[in-house]
Amino acid sequence: MSKKLTLLAALCIALALVSCGKTAGAPGGMKVCSNNEVDYFFYVPESWTLDLSTRAVSAYCSAADPSSISVMAWDLSEPLTLDDWWSAALTDFKLAFAAFDVTSELDTTLDGAPAKQYACTAKLGANEYRFLYTACISRSTVYLITYTSVPENYETHLDAVSDMTGYFRFK
Repeated sequence: MSKKLTLLAALCIALALVSCGKTAGAPGGMKVCSNNEVDYFFYVPESWTLDLSTRAVSAYCSAADPSSISVMAWDLSEPLTLDDWWSAALTDFKLAFAAFDVTSELDTTLDGAPAKQYACTAKLGANEYRFLYTACISRSTVYLITYTSVPENYETHLDAVSDMTGYFRFK
C-alpha cells in the first residue's frame, strides 16, 4: 500500500512540474500567467519569463529585451466610471514619471467588458519608456494590464500584446 501511495505522490509531483505554467485550453504558443490568488486567466507567449509571486502577475520577454506585461486589480471603494478612474490614475502617473504623455486612447473590450487602451510615453530618470495600458472595470474591480517597453522594442511586441489582452478571461 505504501509503495502505491509513494508512486501516486511521485506521479502527482511529476505532473505538477510538467504542467507548471501550462493550462488546459491555453491558446497555442502561450502559457498561463495567473495563479490562484487572482480572479482571471491571463496568457503570455511560452518564451516569456513569468513572475507569479504577487497579486500583480507579470512576465517579461528576455534579459536582452526586458519588455514586460503585468496585470493588477484593485477593488473599488466606491463606484467609478472608467473615465473617472483613469483621470485619478493619470494624476498619479504624472507624479511618478517625468514627461508623462498620453499619445492615444482607444475603446476596446476585455473578456467582453468595456475597456480602454491608453498609449503613453514617459521618462524615469534618464530612461525613456512606452506604455500601453488596458483598463477595465468589472464586478466593482479595476483591472489594469500594463505593457512596458523601451521605445526601440515597443512595436516588436504589439501583436503579442494584442493576443495577450484578447485571451484575457475573468474566472
